Amino acid sequence: MTSVRDNGTPSQKSTLEVYETKWKLWTYWYSQREGDPCHPSIPQVADLFLYLSTEKKLTISTIEGYRTTLQTFRHTEGPNLLENQP
Repeated sequence: MTSVRDNGTPSQKSTLEVYETKWKLWTYWYSQREGDPCHPSIPQVADLFLYLSTEKKLTISTIEGYRTTLQTFRHTEGPNLLENQP
């Protein structure tokens, strides 16, 4: 199978890089809590958004990017899922 990273358009590669960066922060943050980062509860996601806003001082639009990433990779193994997309 082809890899987006190797054969994708610049837009696909850029999107993958953004998702990977956000996923890495999510999994790092989540590793300090109990549970599976691929199956978070709503309160856990809300806690992440609060952390991003208050501790990291991120803007709403940036936090929305985290929401999109989590929605995209929820119940998966993270952004490596894109590796086998045509």
